[in-house]
Amino acid sequence: MSVDYSSFSIAELLAERTKVDAQLTMKTGGAAVASVDKKGAKKPSKRAGKPTVYGDFSSKIQKEHAEDIKAFKEANPDLKGAHMKFVGDYKKSHDEEYKAFEAAWKESHPKDALESSADDASVGESASVSGEKAEKKADKPKKTLSPEHLAKLKAGREAAKAKKDAAKAAQEEAGKDEAAVVAAPPPTPAKKAPKAAKKAVPAAPVATQAPAEVAEDDGQELLPCKIGPTTYLRYGQRRSDGSILWASGDLWKNNAGVKGRYIGELQEDLTIDANADEPTLA
Repeated sequence: MSVDYSSFSIAELLAERTKVDAQLTMKTGGAAVASVDKKGAKKPSKRAGKPTVYGDFSSKIQKEHAEDIKAFKEANPDLKGAHMKFVGDYKKSHDEEYKAFEAAWKESHPKDALESSADDASVGESASVSGEKAEKKADKPKKTLSPEHLAKLKAGREAAKAKKDAAKAAQEEAGKDEAAVVAAPPPTPAKKAPKAAKKAVPAAPVATQAPAEVAEDDGQELLPCKIGPTTYLRYGQRRSDGSILWASGDLWKNNAGVKGRYIGELQEDLTIDANADEPTLA
């Protein structure tokens, strides 16, 4: 059964970690568990399972401001760890209160105060910053293309399809004309006459009809767009000189010419904003 730790305080999370460490020790027969893996993961904190300044301060604020935290969660339903952000913001705006709590805590926890690292209080700052990032992401409006832009994209797709169909029809028609042309017979040898020989008159050449040229239009279609080593698909208009006029910076995965998942929006510095929302197409 999975456990939702989002509502746990720092002290409760540290207590849970201590229980897990104890269970691992029992399963391994007391053998030490590796603290660093091949990829260089961080070692477990030496303060695991022990009280900390910020952990106790967080528990205190959550008890004293339970109703405020409840209202904050209701106002930000999509914000994960809302209680942690509330405590972090409270600490920043009540620095004197935190310093007084810290001084009193160190007097009552002399051993723990010596082992506590200097960045203990920064946990609140990290929680506040993480909450702000999640809040900004939740508030970001979904990008929607204007009706004019959607109509233009749709017209471009239809025009591109019509252009391909016209070119195919022209090629088929040219093939029929060529098949209908019968090769001219070789000249008939001249027959000797008593007085003068008649010269053979060559057959008149038959003109072959050339494929009709398809008029260029301003339609937009999904075209390959290479960014670095990768080729994506992007809406644009191919000009007669071979250049492309791109309609937007939106990129999709190129699955052998077929549009795949949405990748993001190309920026002016040629980076891709993977957090951009896929435009709604008509």
